[in-house]
Amino acid sequence: MVRDMLAVWHADALTDVAELLTSELVANAVRHAMTAVDLDVSWDDPTLRVEVRDGSPDLPVIREVPGADGGYGLRIVGALARECGARRLDDDGKSVWFTVRRGDGLDQPSGV
Repeated sequence: MVRDMLAVWHADALTDVAELLTSELVANAVRHAMTAVDLDVSWDDPTLRVEVRDGSPDLPVIREVPGADGGYGLRIVGALARECGARRLDDDGKSVWFTVRRGDGLDQPSGV
């Protein structure tokens, strides 16, 4: 879905980072909240905003020491997103979100 929307918005260069960060947030919601998950993707050129909502009121916490069973996802999101955050929703769930922006260097080839 993210790839398709970025193509429509002519922002394909953000696809790799947006897909990675989206998959991290969705995987966390599936793994930890174990509720239905909603995804909202919006574009306000040059900024992409992705929001993942689930039914758990428990806000995500970055583990002090990541390990073999996880703990890296929110670190990746924090390192690559322009902004990110989480908030409780009035309907007993939460929203976890990030933004990436065209021109922040994430849409440039890494040379690797």
